[in-house]
Amino acid sequence: MRSGPRRPRRPRRSRRFLSVPLRALLLAGALAGAAGCQALLGIDDTRLADAGEPDVPGFSFAVLTPDSNIVLPLDGGARMEVEIARTGGFTGAVVVQPRLAVNGLVAPAITIDSSQTTGVLIVGAQAPLALGDKVDFELQATSGPEVPGKLKMIRGARVTGKPAAFDTSFGPGASGLTPISFGNDDDGSFYDMLLTGDQKVVVAGWGTGGLGARRFAIARLGEDGRADTTFGNNGLVRIDFESGSSGENAQAYAIGQQSDGRMIAIGSHNATAALPPDVALARIGLNGSTGDVGFGGYRNGKARLDAGGVEVVTDGAVLSDGRILAVGASGPQGLVMRATTTGALDTTFAAPTGYFKVATALRTIVNALAIDASSRIVIAGSIGADGDRDMLLIRLSADGLLDPTFGTNGRVVAGAPSSDERATAVAVRPDGRIVVAGHGNGQGDDDFEVRQFLPTGEPDLTFGDSGVARARVSGNPDRASGLLILPDGELLIVGNSGAFSSENNPSNATPAAVRLTKAGALDPLFDTDGVLMNIPLGDSGVLRGVDRFDGRRVILSGGNQGGTPGPGTFGVIVRMWM
Repeated sequence: MRSGPRRPRRPRRSRRFLSVPLRALLLAGALAGAAGCQALLGIDDTRLADAGEPDVPGFSFAVLTPDSNIVLPLDGGARMEVEIARTGGFTGAVVVQPRLAVNGLVAPAITIDSSQTTGVLIVGAQAPLALGDKVDFELQATSGPEVPGKLKMIRGARVTGKPAAFDTSFGPGASGLTPISFGNDDDGSFYDMLLTGDQKVVVAGWGTGGLGARRFAIARLGEDGRADTTFGNNGLVRIDFESGSSGENAQAYAIGQQSDGRMIAIGSHNATAALPPDVALARIGLNGSTGDVGFGGYRNGKARLDAGGVEVVTDGAVLSDGRILAVGASGPQGLVMRATTTGALDTTFAAPTGYFKVATALRTIVNALAIDASSRIVIAGSIGADGDRDMLLIRLSADGLLDPTFGTNGRVVAGAPSSDERATAVAVRPDGRIVVAGHGNGQGDDDFEVRQFLPTGEPDLTFGDSGVARARVSGNPDRASGLLILPDGELLIVGNSGAFSSENNPSNATPAAVRLTKAGALDPLFDTDGVLMNIPLGDSGVLRGVDRFDGRRVILSGGNQGGTPGPGTFGVIVRMWM
């Protein structure tokens, strides 16, 4: 036992906490060490928080194009949009370029001068990079030694094909094109297509047999572009509404898919005086089967719907709830009709009739439809007599009523007084702006014509020339048949150039495509001048439609009558890089 007086105990000092001044000093030192290399280089990494004071001259740097949309076309180019926000009184120019060389990456430096806040890099790839490669690279934005630069990391940019090139991983013989024989038919084409959840492509159109009878033609291809032999007869389904006699006329112009996977072909049909032209629908099973007893009141799996006149169908869609829209004309009036999921006339649409007709003293026709983010129906076509038409744009509610917030009582008529103009395709941008494509002859022969409208129906004056963009494909008439908004906002318009025996039937014409920038200018990154002529669909190839396959590839549909590969008529499907 210890004897004597005990020493007073000292209070224990906690080892768990440092004093506030000491912690602040250590934290400042750690941050200084982490940023030391960047400070020496005069570059701030935008992946770190920017702790600069607002009155210090500098800038922030951002890449506006999402990483998922950044691609590197092989031997081509794509756009990458960047943004500079200057702070602290800084007004200088900023240079943006890759920080370190990546073998095969092509990305020339750009300068964003003092009057600009955004710029566009043109990026691409060359050997040794190859299709399908993924590339990480870093961009730096700099403006001299006195202003810290910024870095931005780009991860997983994909090497893709050159815009306007056929995708040679598609179709037999690595051609990029799949022909589907219509047997001995002497006319016909594929007009519309859809991409199923398993990446198979379904296309719809019609063919004309030797007796002159027309019938629906539906085909399904695998992801590789080869005919899906598990569907119909070696990948093809033909649908007669009657006996296939010489007086029958069944033409499909659109196809959609219901939630259970079954497909709806949409068109029109007539056979005799007792069966005048009406809207026609057919439901096709997962394996191409027809005769669905649960669909259609005309025949099992088939429906004929009357709007009280002579009906012509030009386009259609299957809605998210499985109901079906068909558009075209009933006599001299434009028509929008809705059917139930089982193919009956839906009298809750434009109640109580089930269809909306464009009420005007002038002749109208609806050629295309689109559904916007609010489930409203946007239709486009023409109004007026042949030779003196204007483009017609109408927006309806989901229930088939004119939308009073759009144009004048739901309608917009657009066209120059001296031009005959017609809208043949329509699409809606994510922000609600509406794009219409067609043709007009205000400058001589028909040229591709594209108009863009605000969600209110007013012309979008920031697009093209006061809301209108025109493209001359050749010195012959050019008529658009399809329109697609690409993931980066550019526009792809497809159609044909040459002689036309009638409004919709090219005769000795050549397929063509035009790509426009978001602003409505011809895109020089697409076949060097924005115009692709003579798309090789065959000796008598005709281009009808376009749809998106994935981020940078599109599907084109059309036909080839006789010639090579011949004999007979072929429906054709092409996959092309964008």
